[in-house]
Amino acid sequence: WAGEPSPARLVRHRVCRVHPGPGAMPGSDPAAEKELARLRRLPENRVCPNCLTEERLGFTAICVRFRTFVCSNCKSAHQSFSHRCKDAAQSTWQMQEVRELDESKGGGNRAACQRWLANVPDGERPSESSSLDAFKRFVERAYMEERWAGTAESGAEGAHAAAPARPEEEGRAQRHRRQRK
Repeated sequence: WAGEPSPARLVRHRVCRVHPGPGAMPGSDPAAEKELARLRRLPENRVCPNCLTEERLGFTAICVRFRTFVCSNCKSAHQSFSHRCKDAAQSTWQMQEVRELDESKGGGNRAACQRWLANVPDGERPSESSSLDAFKRFVERAYMEERWAGTAESGAEGAHAAAPARPEEEGRAQRHRRQRK
């Protein structure tokens, strides 16, 4: 092999370096990972807020922008709009970002249901058998257009804390609401 590693060896070597195996990811705060495990196993966070899929052990995908624990289909839909998603087991977590997922900070699935999904009509949510496009349409309507948002009273904790990440996104959401009226 004349001193050059084969592509297979490079891949194996890279995988070993990137993911050291069971346990905490390098750079992660062990206390943060423990708190994240607790949060994702709460009953309200074991049901995807978008499609209502249930996961007995809790979802590993977290949409950071909306602070929700979501199924893989909804994670893919969020990512198609460049909403940052992290994995509970394969991402680096610090305590500050895990605290943002707590309901007391406006995070978690119950807060999302009160803030963005309070008025979703029957039949609007995608199901596990729906196409990815159906999941994308739902995410766009729920989070970007805020079509089914609750009142300020129903999501008071989440309303201020979960504001759009950038001012131009706020303007876009307001334009969508005006166009619908």
